[in-house]
Amino acid sequence: MATNFVQDGDIVTYTNASTAILSGALVPLVNRAGIALVDIAGGASGSVQVEGIFTVPKTTGASWTIGQALYVDDLTGKATVVASDNVPAGFAAADATSGAATGNIALGGNLASGNPVATVVAAVAGTLTGTVDGTIADIAASGGACAGSASPSATNVDSAIATAVASIVTGTNTQHKELQTTLNAVIAALKAAGLMASA
Repeated sequence: MATNFVQDGDIVTYTNASTAILSGALVPLVNRAGIALVDIAGGASGSVQVEGIFTVPKTTGASWTIGQALYVDDLTGKATVVASDNVPAGFAAADATSGAATGNIALGGNLASGNPVATVVAAVAGTLTGTVDGTIADIAASGGACAGSASPSATNVDSAIATAVASIVTGTNTQHKELQTTLNAVIAALKAAGLMASA
């Protein structure tokens, strides 16, 4: 065996910095969850299983379908199908009705709805359009042409420059806003996929 072996990867040692955790409880672990194998007092350490199928308390009011992504509600400690503000835990190992108080969860696995990488890729699929109608803002062509004849007056030139500057500013702002929207979608997808901390 390798000299740097620590332990099998299905159980980790968890230090509890909060209130006491009872054996069998779901334990949020930043971007995934586990099951406490022993009671873990506040400030103490104990074993937490991060793989396997367990029956856990679930949030009532929503049904589960086998394979559906599940999360730990940080306030109640129950498993839920709601991703927002909750910690990825695994997926449903069996169907569960909305009124059921418990359900079966398979820890680990895909920690998002579908493949986490696919979730992130979907957030950036397509191209940046720049405008609502799907045509990218063409800043280079926004300069336009000077109004008037081959020898435009100073007024014509001033007018053309003002128009070009306004068009360039509008086009640039549009693209900046779209980049911001796309980056926000990527960040949200990374959080939902459990690849980035939600805070």
